[in-house]
Amino acid sequence: MKFLPPKEGFNKISALASKNIPFLFIISYDKSKIFVEPLLSLPKEIEFSFNSSFNNIGKKGYLAKYPINFNEYLSAFNRVIENIKAGNSYLFNLTFKTSISTNLELKEIFKYAKAPFKLY
Repeated sequence: MKFLPPKEGFNKISALASKNIPFLFIISYDKSKIFVEPLLSLPKEIEFSFNSSFNNIGKKGYLAKYPINFNEYLSAFNRVIENIKAGNSYLFNLTFKTSISTNLELKEIFKYAKAPFKLY
């Protein structure tokens, strides 16, 4: 996958959209890199699914997650509420990295997942 710098990536998104060409875009969480390709030109290793159904992969999978503790979350949540009340913003996306452990490969998780939108 070829990632583009922000300006080049957003320009490519605009160009494809203005030509009504269906495309996939992926923007890193920090907006430092962007992947943009027309759907007909996607690399073979990229798979996506809309309105997917459950796929049984024939393997008993487990997934353990290790989120931040409640007090850390509550502290961050309260800061968000304070900033909303202060008028600094009306919309926040409060997220945290969460470590996981599983016996499944990424491709298996993709096939196993029941989600309306999936990307591998």
